[in-house]
Amino acid sequence: MTKISSETGVSDSRLAQQADWSEGDEASDEDFKPLTTAQAAVWRKSQVQISVWQVLGSQALVGALVGGVIATLGHEVAAKSLWYGGLAVWLPAVLMAWGVLRGKMTRALSVFPRGSFAALMFWEGVKVLLSVLLMAVAPWVLKQVDWLALLAGLVVVIKVNGVALWWVSRVPRKVN
Repeated sequence: MTKISSETGVSDSRLAQQADWSEGDEASDEDFKPLTTAQAAVWRKSQVQISVWQVLGSQALVGALVGGVIATLGHEVAAKSLWYGGLAVWLPAVLMAWGVLRGKMTRALSVFPRGSFAALMFWEGVKVLLSVLLMAVAPWVLKQVDWLALLAGLVVVIKVNGVALWWVSRVPRKVN
């Protein structure tokens, strides 16, 4: 039976686990050695780099292709809904990328220690709100909405992010 400490309300076994974890953290801190400038440069060269604009271009291409396939099958309402669903993800992502990478507010905030994070959170909020707004006005924009196709467009375009990262990372880079 596990004893519960009357002072903390935490079981003795839980306290023992926490003690073990803290010892592990101290040991790992002692083993940590920062990289030299040369080692950091070699590490950076070994990392795969992908542009946010390449990912956004891939999202637009995949959304258009999948919608085109649906349109060729004769499902016009579903194709328009799928395209609109993809647009509801893609357009806010483009706005966020522009704001984070080139926005004046982001540059102004980046001089403060937490400013870059605040700017990222601001643009993420703008992206989410714009996506929700675009989905909310879908019935007025499209007149006829196939909600399943709209959701499929959202999912397909969102999933392109993961596929693009996997595609780029599958081939290891050679370090000279």
